[in-house]
Amino acid sequence: MAFRVLILCLASTATAAIAHAPVTETAPVVLPIAEPEPLPPIIWLAPPPKSGSFETPDGEAPPALLTLYLPPPPSPNAVALPPAARAVLEQAMDAHDTATFAAVEKAAREQYPDGGPQIDALAAKNAAQIAEKQAADARAKAEALARPPFLAMEGRD
Repeated sequence: MAFRVLILCLASTATAAIAHAPVTETAPVVLPIAEPEPLPPIIWLAPPPKSGSFETPDGEAPPALLTLYLPPPPSPNAVALPPAARAVLEQAMDAHDTATFAAVEKAAREQYPDGGPQIDALAAKNAAQIAEKQAADARAKAEALARPPFLAMEGRD
């Protein structure tokens, strides 16, 4: 037990002696300035192939690029088409008849000249619906013609 106490006393004495040691002034430590990290490498893309190279044979044009046309943003001063006029135009669209819609469109343009862009949009929607209906009818007709008749006898020479 005495041995343990002696070690503790010596350890505490040494700590006290270090704590009471005189402070000497030292020169301030100058840290080196950190250098900036290097920039990531630049990846250079190859130039487009020249005509006649193995990538584009002679006579062929390079592939076409996709061009996206966006309509201009709506004008903040645009006048809204009245709901009654829009309802009449939509009823004419439901008729799926170009002549009916053309007559209603003409009347709406005369009555509401400021609603031109909205009438144009409804006219384009009507044209798209009519085109879809005509395409569906044409597909159905082509499928009907492609099927063999009901009474056709298959496997008969």
